[in-house]
This record gives sequence, C-alpha cells and structure tokens, in this order.
Amino acid sequence: IPSEALLWDPNQVPTEDNFYGQPMALPKLNLQFLTLHDYLWRSFCLFRLESAYEIREDLENAVRRTNPVSVSPTTFDFQGEESTKKFEVKFKGWARMAAQIDSFEITEVKRPKLGEKVPAEVKADLRYTVASFTQPVREEWDSLREHDVVFILAIKGPPSNVSVDEMAGLSFCEKYGIISVRGAEIFELRDEGGGVMTDFYSFSNDKLPTKGLKRTLKLRLDAAQYWEDAEKGPDFCSNVYENFNLVV
Repeated sequence: IPSEALLWDPNQVPTEDNFYGQPMALPKLNLQFLTLHDYLWRSFCLFRLESAYEIREDLENAVRRTNPVSVSPTTFDFQGEESTKKFEVKFKGWARMAAQIDSFEITEVKRPKLGEKVPAEVKADLRYTVASFTQPVREEWDSLREHDVVFILAIKGPPSNVSVDEMAGLSFCEKYGIISVRGAEIFELRDEGGGVMTDFYSFSNDKLPTKGLKRTLKLRLDAAQYWEDAEKGPDFCSNVYENFNLVV
C-alpha cells in the first residue's frame, strides 16, 4: 500500500507541474526486448504508479476540504524534522469521505512466520464519530465492508513560521504538515454498542438499527510497512502511529 514517500515523490508519481514537457522515469513496454516475466513486472509497476496518482488526488482533495489548522502553532525547519512530536490539530472544513480520528491503537502484532522478518499480521482499532455528517453521508460510512481499504493520515497543520511567499514554494505535504500516510484493510466495523455492522446480516433488509454515532474500525495494517517503520526506531514509529488524526 503506498505511503507518503511514494505518493508525493515527483520522480515516481509526477505532479501537474512536471507532468508535461519533460520525460518521466517510467518503465517502458517494448515487447521486442522483454521476456514475459519482465513485461508483467513492468505492467504491474505502471499500474501501481497510476493507482498512486489517483490516490494522491483523492487525499489532496480531502485534506484541502478539511482545512487542518494547528491549535498550538508548530514550526518547520525545512529539514523534515518536527519541532514537537505531540501536536493538536483542528479541522475547520468538511469532506464527505474524511473523518477526524478520535483514537487509534495497535491491538496485535503477530510473530513473523518461520524464515520471515515481517510480522504475520498487524491489527489496529480506529475510532471516529459520524455526528457531523448528514444522514446520506452516514449511510455511506456505515456501508464500509470487509476488505475495503482506508487511508489514515497524521497531519500537524501548516507551519506558522513561514511567510506567504515561502508557502507558495512548499510542496503539498509541507503546506499542510502531512507527516505520514498509511493504508489499512477493514475486517470489521462496529457501532457504539459493539454491534458488528459488517457481518452477513448487515446485508439483509431486516438488519438491526445501529446504536449511537461512534464507530470503531477493526483494521489490518500493511505488515511490511509497519516492519520498516519499526526498524527506523521507536521514536519514528511512535511519531507515525500515535499522531494519526484523519481517516479517508
């Protein structure tokens, strides 16, 4: 699942500024010089980059609409280092398929399989509320099913020590203070009363009414990405997974 490193890498996923007028470092599909394996691999790489481009467009649209603002202004040193690890962000806008995270907790990290380094499975609980949504939008959120993919973001808000002219030269991540983006697969959705909303009976017309406006997503994280984050040290890992505040 793509992270912020791939989504906002202009050398792999071009932006509108460098999309035209210069060649891009993309794999070429010239069958005259390819084996079948190489052709399939290059096709997969192109599909992955195309999907990353579409995901980035959706995430940027959601972040712009939610309009994150740092409650306690943070500084930015243009070196990728945050002045504080803990921060509080207020979302002044609204987006149809973006919700502020109330809490995020990793619940289980299974031991790697024999001969592997990556954990066998990483599970997490994500809690949010649908109180601010209209009824049609609530129904869309409640229609999330098993195997659907969501993206969770850690955003600290725009930097406070940057002028308007300097802000124009920053990348999208720097403008909105995006620290990390991680993808996750849903395997269960629960309402405020603990009722499972993704089981077989939820597809029938006689399903029970949901309780409350708070929801809990049971997620499977990308185990390979989690292992890479853990290898960078506990400080980096905690800075990523303890500051998630937006789910798309």
